[in-house]
Amino acid sequence: MSWEAVVIAALVIVIIGVMASVAILRYAVDDAIRVWEMLNPMVGVITGMVATYFFTRGTAAAERERANTLESLVRKKGLPWSQVNGNSEHMSRQSVVVAGVLAVTIAGVMIVAMLSYTAGDVLKFWGVLVSLVGVITGAVPTYFFTRDTAAKDRSRANKLQKVARDEGLI
Repeated sequence: MSWEAVVIAALVIVIIGVMASVAILRYAVDDAIRVWEMLNPMVGVITGMVATYFFTRGTAAAERERANTLESLVRKKGLPWSQVNGNSEHMSRQSVVVAGVLAVTIAGVMIVAMLSYTAGDVLKFWGVLVSLVGVITGAVPTYFFTRDTAAKDRSRANKLQKVARDEGLI
């Protein structure tokens, strides 16, 4: 798992922990439990994100393996490596920033609501936002986790494949 994925996953887990802690400190037991129940969809989304990451990383691994095989072929022939040696970082920093900002924004809104309103009002507020939060917390990070990795590895493999074909290696 890349450091970027670890940062985003850890950030989301910490945010859920902070939200649960604020509820425990602010509300009576029954209301704190209701707030935790409110967080269950986010826990489900996180579980889904992690599973999706692990199920789709095979695509990226296949592209990386193809690139590594072609790289080995190109290097053995002493071909111009500079034209194919691209950046193969797992995720762009922009992806990490966007996912992090989304997570912090959602948590910030909910924590402010929890500090300002009763548990019942927070649950009403959450009911309005839950669909949007589900999409944001599930789709956006999952998209970044898989798309960036696969696209960069595919690009590198395609460049290497072109050089190998041009030189008659494949």
